[in-house]
Amino acid sequence: MLDDGSLVHLAPWEIFDRKRGISLGSLATHRPDFQGSIVQFLIGLAQTTMAPRSDIEWLDALQKPPDPSFVRERFATVAPAFNLGGDGPRFMQDPSCADGDEIPIEWLVIGMPGDNTLKLNRDFFSKRDTVRNLCPACAALALMTLQINGPQGGKGHMTGLRGGGPLTTVILGDSLAETVWLNVLPESEFFLGLKADRKSEMHDIFPWMGSPGPGGGGTRGRKVGITDASQLQMFWGTGRRILLETGKLNEATCDICGEHTTAGISSYRTKPYGIQYDESWRHVLTPYYRKKEKEKETMLPVHLSREGILYRHWLGIVQNDPEEGREIARVISRFHRITGDVWGLLPKNPRLWAFGYDFDKVKARCWYDSTMPLLSVKEEIREAYEQNTAQVIHAAQYSADVIHGAVKDALYSKECGEKVMAGPPMPGNAPSNIPIVKIRFWAETESLFYQTIGKFKSALESGEPVDPVKMEWVKEIKKTGLSLFDFYAQAGYVDEVRPCAVVKARKRLAMTLSPGSPRIGKVLGLPRKVKT
Repeated sequence: MLDDGSLVHLAPWEIFDRKRGISLGSLATHRPDFQGSIVQFLIGLAQTTMAPRSDIEWLDALQKPPDPSFVRERFATVAPAFNLGGDGPRFMQDPSCADGDEIPIEWLVIGMPGDNTLKLNRDFFSKRDTVRNLCPACAALALMTLQINGPQGGKGHMTGLRGGGPLTTVILGDSLAETVWLNVLPESEFFLGLKADRKSEMHDIFPWMGSPGPGGGGTRGRKVGITDASQLQMFWGTGRRILLETGKLNEATCDICGEHTTAGISSYRTKPYGIQYDESWRHVLTPYYRKKEKEKETMLPVHLSREGILYRHWLGIVQNDPEEGREIARVISRFHRITGDVWGLLPKNPRLWAFGYDFDKVKARCWYDSTMPLLSVKEEIREAYEQNTAQVIHAAQYSADVIHGAVKDALYSKECGEKVMAGPPMPGNAPSNIPIVKIRFWAETESLFYQTIGKFKSALESGEPVDPVKMEWVKEIKKTGLSLFDFYAQAGYVDEVRPCAVVKARKRLAMTLSPGSPRIGKVLGLPRKVKT
């Protein structure tokens, strides 16, 4: 979508045409997961074809974006890898699947009902037969979205390079071209540790451009590691063996974008045992966490869960969390590192865009995406800024647990000898978890958190103490906590109010969340005696 509201189809190189004024929010993809795929596609394409050799070259291009004609020339060097149909190699497909099982095209789209759902007539929300035809553009996007998000697909149908449902984090600039460039790494950093052998053949980068590699093409061989292919394959991994039925094109209306096409695709072929990637891969757009098994320690990609993406995940997404062994994506880590060198040249209000699917095996439970401020902090105050930010998050986690526990005590404790509230059939009639309490807490304190870290930055830059900022934060958290307690400790149970239990639980909560609370003070690093 252009600035005047009109819709146009653009070639990838055209996003660098400054006359267009293309912004990230202007992508008209009809599905949010497609938007995430397009951005990753563009970043991968730029990283593959026009990555700068050094930080200096990267900075020069940031200040003076490359000419669209140059971008077009660079992208053209890999054009043979992006044919969707034809007799030769096909984009993210496997021609050896021509005699494989024929599958309706709707199963290519994540979130559509699968075979078991249809048998049980459980397609309540995503209805069967709603996606019968896809235009080539939507088919390509659906294909890439499936390959890079990689949910389980049954025996032999592998997940993606980052497993099923990886979290992706992208730095947002003021335009789509700037967003792409902010997430491109100089070669010296991208190929870190592989300086001696940077595999650069087309089949090393795009697995569909050559003969099936180890572990792919219908074999059950060894897993593909980072040294078996080009590191650039992290953007183009194909865990699934799929072949679009482009030989059966028909005139139709695309059921996703609504455009008329004479090349409608209604089915695809598939076979099991595509490429299986091992744990040596570290995707530059994904945070990782450390997992210890026996004597082995492995870094694994972060996946989405039912919790979504909240500021409680700040540690491990925006800044490292050494205590929990969580490391932010390499592009985010580099952004923090270079801010001191290029102060004033980066976007005025950079943001972090985090997104991905939450899968329950093959079933897509939810698509999450969230944006967070990505404050540019000078190197001389970074350590103090990150320390104070971490303290606030840890204190918020403690507060959420305390509020949740107080609500449970008010409803289910037996210390006052009152009638226990009716609840789920669990031991002692007390549920182990009331998730809505914590969900509400994190949602209602999010803006407060962003205000607080902004005040940290301002205070540290001006040499002012940060303890008053923390004290203000504690007071606001206490207000929110008591408000949530008052609502959930009695909501819907007016006829069963337990006054003694409610009063005692509320009193304990108020004391625990007070600025003078020893536990809160310790977590926040406040002086032991604080005047309130």
